[in-house]
Amino acid sequence: EGDRIVSQGVAGVRKLGEPTPASLQDRWHLGSCTKAMTATLVAALVERGALKWETTIGESLPDLAVDIRPDYRNATIEQLLAHRGGIHHEWDVPSLWDKLWKREGTPTEQRRIMAKAMLSQEPKVPIGEYFYSNCGYGIAGLTAETVAGKPWEQLMREFVFEPLDMRSAGFGVPWEGEPPTDPWPHTRDGTPVTPSPFADNPPSIGPGGTVHATIEDWAKFAFDHLKGDRGESGTVLKPESYKRLHKGRATGPTADDYA
Repeated sequence: EGDRIVSQGVAGVRKLGEPTPASLQDRWHLGSCTKAMTATLVAALVERGALKWETTIGESLPDLAVDIRPDYRNATIEQLLAHRGGIHHEWDVPSLWDKLWKREGTPTEQRRIMAKAMLSQEPKVPIGEYFYSNCGYGIAGLTAETVAGKPWEQLMREFVFEPLDMRSAGFGVPWEGEPPTDPWPHTRDGTPVTPSPFADNPPSIGPGGTVHATIEDWAKFAFDHLKGDRGESGTVLKPESYKRLHKGRATGPTADDYA
């Protein structure tokens, strides 16, 4: 309520078939909720003048200019964040997912490989129309790190995690050994998946889904956006930035708005 937790609890075990209980200190994989954090990072860079909401792919990734189809040149970072950049799913390009899964090179290099492949494809949908894409967020992350001159992971720590005192936040599946120190991943049928770098999405689409944190630290991020929703300055952003991030854009007659 407001800026405080009034109730919290935990139940269950960290790994199906083992007795180690989950705890309030456990770090949970937050998956696509990472997208809200990447969008917040972009807003912070916009406030500092490093980016504009209207910054285009062509402007921000000039070294890929030869490989970018003309359709994408004028797509903006705001369109990428709203899934309106026409970018494909990661598995739409034959053999690309297998290549990204190998995690060769730095995370930034991996995102550049992904972006080059995606931006050489015909758009999945016309630019401006809705299509949910992890790779679109990967390209948004690449844009941020290119203009800022620092990896997306470092920018996330500097502009989101550290200001909000999210000390538990990190990337990938959290795990430090046996017995399980944090919740394990599981398949749909409940089979435990051994945590490792390969138990999560590759860094190429990290800006769309690889952050982990305790629920308490995740709440700090929620608090900050709730303050912004009330028209207050938050720890990370000014009121007008939260307002822009929270503005839903209609995705079609059968879908919710996407902000």
